[in-house]
Amino acid sequence: MPLCSSCGGNSFIPRVVVDSPGLQLKLRTESGPASVQPDEVASVLRNIERDLEDYEAEISRLGQEKERLEHYAAQLWSRNSPLRNVPNEILQHIFDDCCDMNSFRVVNLEDRLPMHTSQALSSKPAMVISSVCSRWRRNALSMPVIWSRISLYWNRYDNWENEDMEIFFPLSNFLSRSQQHPLTIILEVDADPFIYQRRLHPLLEHLFGQIGRWQELSFTCSRFTFEYLLGCSVMTQI
Repeated sequence: MPLCSSCGGNSFIPRVVVDSPGLQLKLRTESGPASVQPDEVASVLRNIERDLEDYEAEISRLGQEKERLEHYAAQLWSRNSPLRNVPNEILQHIFDDCCDMNSFRVVNLEDRLPMHTSQALSSKPAMVISSVCSRWRRNALSMPVIWSRISLYWNRYDNWENEDMEIFFPLSNFLSRSQQHPLTIILEVDADPFIYQRRLHPLLEHLFGQIGRWQELSFTCSRFTFEYLLGCSVMTQI
C-alpha cells in the first residue's frame, strides 16, 4: 500500500469504483458473444483483489492504532488512581497484611504440574507485590519481613537435578531479601530429604543454614526422618 511521502500516512486510492447499478443493467440488457469481454473483466477482478488486500492491510493498521490508543488511555487513567496518593508508610502496612507465607514445593519431576508464571507467583505474595510496578518493587524490597515468611513442602525422592535450580534461586533470593529479619518457617517433609552419603539435600541445607534466624517453626515429618535430622550438624543449633 503506498504511503504519503510527506506525512508517512496511508495514501491508498481504490483502483475499482463500485458501480452496482451499471453492472446490474449490463447483466439484464447485454447478452450474446459480443457482450462477453473476458480481458476487461479479468482486469477488474485483479484490481478488486489488490484493493481487498489493501483494505485488509489498512484494517490491520487501524486495529494496531486503536490498541495503542487504548493502552495510552489506560496509562493516563492510572495516573489518576487514588492508590498513587497513598503514602509509602501506609502502602507498606497494606503489603505486610497481604503477604502471608511464600510457598515453595519440591516434588519429583513426574509429579510436577505445568504451571504458568502467574500461577507460580500466586503462591509467593511477596513476589506478586514486587512485580506490579517500580514503586511497589522499591517498597517491597525495603520490607525484609514480607520475604521472611517461607513455607516449604518437600516430597522429592531422587537426587539433585538441574531443575532444582528453578527453586533454589528463588528461595535464595527470599533469604537474601529478608536480610537479618527473623524467619517464620513452615516445613513439611513427606520424603527422605537426604542424597548420597546421607547428606542433606542442598535446598534444605541452604534453608537450614539460616537456622539461627528461625523465630517460628512448624515442622511436619515422619519419626524416621526426624531422627535422621537430629543427627545433622545443623540441627545442633536449635
